[in-house]
Amino acid sequence: MSSEINSIDLEKKEPSKSFFEKIKEPETKSLLILLVIALLVRIMFSVLFNTGHPTDINNFRAWCLEVTKRGVHDFFLPVPKGIWCDYPPGYIYVLYFFGKIYQLFDPLLQSWSGTGFTTIVKMPGILADIANVYLIYKLTRRYVPNFIAISTATIYAFQPAIFYESAVWGQMDSVIVLFLLLSIMYLIDHKYALSIFVTAIGCLMKPQGILLIPFIGFVCLYNKAFKQIIIGVASSLALVFLLTLPITNSIGQVLPWLWEHYVSQANLYPYSSIQTFNLWALTGLWTKDSRTILAVSHKTWGLLLFGGFYVYCLYYYVIKSKVEKNPDLNNFINESERKLKEYRAEKLLKIKEFSDQIANLV
Repeated sequence: MSSEINSIDLEKKEPSKSFFEKIKEPETKSLLILLVIALLVRIMFSVLFNTGHPTDINNFRAWCLEVTKRGVHDFFLPVPKGIWCDYPPGYIYVLYFFGKIYQLFDPLLQSWSGTGFTTIVKMPGILADIANVYLIYKLTRRYVPNFIAISTATIYAFQPAIFYESAVWGQMDSVIVLFLLLSIMYLIDHKYALSIFVTAIGCLMKPQGILLIPFIGFVCLYNKAFKQIIIGVASSLALVFLLTLPITNSIGQVLPWLWEHYVSQANLYPYSSIQTFNLWALTGLWTKDSRTILAVSHKTWGLLLFGGFYVYCLYYYVIKSKVEKNPDLNNFINESERKLKEYRAEKLLKIKEFSDQIANLV
């Protein structure tokens, strides 16, 4: 549903502005300042806490070093000819790209354990963080005033767990979050082919992206976007073969190799929670998911909870879609939302005026 501000913009239909004109606008300036500060602070913390998490950062450094030296094909050869890696090929290509950039300054890769190489290995996660801040701003700005959108983006930018994981720990979860956010954004915009394609990229970065596939598939089928489904699936398969063929050297081995790689990853960590302070962490870290609560294993409980939430999301989507397709009900809800937003905007304006007065006094 459109926001009040979007409605006003549609009514005025102002001519599109150039890039330099947009930069001069207060909204764009505040966003750029936020992005630059968030990036610089992350780089600073990355250098100060260069060691990161010993296991993860050493894995990423070793993978980046080896794939830069060997290339992707030799990297994925069976051990001992290749190197052990529990990540899909997509992220190894990312490490290869950043490794090649680093090699411009250190051709022999002699300082691979130094601050510079470690920082370059952390950069995919850091840059993805910044991209996520931007996407969160753009998504929320569709529905709320700029003040709330920029505040939401700021909270995400400096949320301790998000900030710590990429800049200090050295993990890359923000990369998969980036592609999942993009996928949701394209789904909202009814760009189903792009949503499918971006989800495929996410799955090639980290297996957790697979969790979004049923939802994307359901929404596409519910909206009968069959043409876009075909385009999205075809382009995704083309990407999969393009990235995996250099590893297998055989078209017929691409899908079997990927299947074996993903299954082996799934079976590698049969634990409730490894290093994440989630619900299962209350029962202890690095503990088997075969343990039981009320005679039901943690794994089964997890599937039930996740499945229940998934069904709720699908149900909510269907109800929301039916409401939007009912003109009378949709108009009533839009009018109610418009009045509510007017009320909120009025209150926010008063709060801003009051805060400006306090700031001037100080």
